[in-house]
Amino acid sequence: MTKSLYAAQNDLVDTGYLQIQTLSAENQRPIEGARIAVSYTGEPNQILNQVETDSSGQTENLTLEAPPLEYSETPGSPQPYAEYTLSITAPGFEPLTISGTEILPTATALQTARLRPL
Repeated sequence: MTKSLYAAQNDLVDTGYLQIQTLSAENQRPIEGARIAVSYTGEPNQILNQVETDSSGQTENLTLEAPPLEYSETPGSPQPYAEYTLSITAPGFEPLTISGTEILPTATALQTARLRPL
């Protein structure tokens, strides 16, 4: 029996990590000061965390909830990762939304976001 994404998100008891890097799609330069809002996929209006990128275009490591590690180790278990949506804005660039960023327990996910200049 497969649980729905919303039900699986209610089982979140472990933590995983996420680091986001923002780059210009035009020249691959880092984007300093990009604002990123993090929410659960399926609930994009409920912001869980907001961060900004540093001079290298990266965020700090974010700690996010993830399903129990056991879900990754047992066949037929519910979805072993949590899905998050990232809403990214930066001056001089088109806003970008990335849905479905996967966070596994105890692991660090790296997400690159390439923003198009206005």
